[in-house]
Amino acid sequence: VKPINQLRQLHGDYETLFQELKNDENLFFRYTRMSLPLFNKLVQLTNSHLRKNSYRALSTKQRLIIALRYLVTGYLPLSIALAFRVGESTVRILIKEICQVLINNVLLRKSFFNYKKYYSIVLMAVTNHVYRFTLIDVGAYGGNSDGGIFNESLIGENLKNENLGLPKELFSYQAVRNVHQFFC
Repeated sequence: VKPINQLRQLHGDYETLFQELKNDENLFFRYTRMSLPLFNKLVQLTNSHLRKNSYRALSTKQRLIIALRYLVTGYLPLSIALAFRVGESTVRILIKEICQVLINNVLLRKSFFNYKKYYSIVLMAVTNHVYRFTLIDVGAYGGNSDGGIFNESLIGENLKNENLGLPKELFSYQAVRNVHQFFC
């Protein structure tokens, strides 16, 4: 164990920063790209697959947050290793292991199995004029109909309730008849 990693309990990101972020909903979301309740649910879903029996092993939460930081930021494994005070090879192994657990045990559920006999997760998105995402809705089951998914999505609800900030004239008969762009 490298000397820098021996101080993990005092200076590692999990033991310091991550514990503080749990008290700030907004910063936690920005750091992990998910809410604390969703993170805890992910821990619950993966714990039996990720828990190690050694007293020196990283906890499921530690293992998940290390992999999430890689997935969320794209930082080099070395940067993540230094921040969390673990070995670079440990980070690489964790990323691979956790992605495999997520794919095999969390994402691939019967709910996502569609009528064509393959797994499908629906992504709906709205982009602006330079093709940057302004709204996304991910995670509906691929076995459901497109119309049903759209109606139940936040995008669909906000469109029906006119909460998307779109100009009213966009929905007039003339605008629909002369449409050059479309919203789907």
